[in-house]
Amino acid sequence: MLRCDEQVAVPGIVLQERLSGIAEQKQGERVLAAVRESFPVMLATEGDHLKAADLSNLAARKGVAVSTVDALIAAQALNRRASLFTTDGDFPPLAALAGLKLY
Repeated sequence: MLRCDEQVAVPGIVLQERLSGIAEQKQGERVLAAVRESFPVMLATEGDHLKAADLSNLAARKGVAVSTVDALIAAQALNRRASLFTTDGDFPPLAALAGLKLY
């Protein structure tokens, strides 16, 4: 994925997830530095939050469980017409509903 010409970014909420629960401050600082050195951090816009709410509502109507965080991550990808790289098994059902491209 990194060898192709596609731009790669980390959603801010994913950065928050990675940093949450790290007990040692120094370790958190190392993780933060590594992410910042490797990828731009993509912050959510108001439009991303509105799209996330739409996705959550769509999923609920179809009986698909989706967390608020996952809806926001998916919305950020959809709003930028980007593929989402994930190994999280929660995304394929949402991707099928929303037309989200998974990598």
